[in-house]
Amino acid sequence: MPSAPEDESTAEEEAALASATEKPVAMVGAANDARPPGPKPSAHEGPPADDRALMLAGWSCVGLIAATCLGIYILFASAFSAIDDPTDGMVTLPPEVELEAPENGIFENGGLENGARERVVRAGVQWETDYGAARERAQAADRALLLLFTAEFSTASLDLKDGTFTDPRVVAHVERAFVPVHVDLTEPTTEASAVAERFGVQFTPQIVYVDATTQNRLAMDTTTLVDPDVLLEHLSAAAP
Repeated sequence: MPSAPEDESTAEEEAALASATEKPVAMVGAANDARPPGPKPSAHEGPPADDRALMLAGWSCVGLIAATCLGIYILFASAFSAIDDPTDGMVTLPPEVELEAPENGIFENGGLENGARERVVRAGVQWETDYGAARERAQAADRALLLLFTAEFSTASLDLKDGTFTDPRVVAHVERAFVPVHVDLTEPTTEASAVAERFGVQFTPQIVYVDATTQNRLAMDTTTLVDPDVLLEHLSAAAP
């Protein structure tokens, strides 16, 4: 039959085509099977990338904390060093200088010269501080008592004692007719409090003119800051 050879030829061609198609696939698979395996991870390569990032962040935090602690330590060390030496950085002033009062008893510029920190010493009344001893002295000399009550917190008290009572005319009158007693009521002693209570003194400044024997007042009290001329009038009224 003439159609049989054609069928056989067609079957052989299809088989050959199928064989040609399968060979590359088989070769690719064989090549893949023959490829050597890749290197295994080494135990010395360290932790994975994520773990390394966490470790780096941790050490960064430790460094930040250490730097903060060091800064705080330096700050406190500097502060305590300044407390231990409070004069560090301060300007040293010249020593105090004692000055004699001028003839008129008035100091220019508050008695300060050449920028020095000077303690002005005025030639004024020489005050007693013991009331009992001063009273005995006044009785023996037949003089009156002049009691000056002051306090450091009273500016008028200081101006009266260190100003008005340094006037030469006032000094001369007091030395001639009185035994002067200064009673400091800044932090009064028992004696000072007793003298203030005896004469009813509650405010400063106050000057009380007293008879040494009877302890009675000889004139009105001086209860405010006065200039030398006014004080001389008060002194003359109590003991001419």
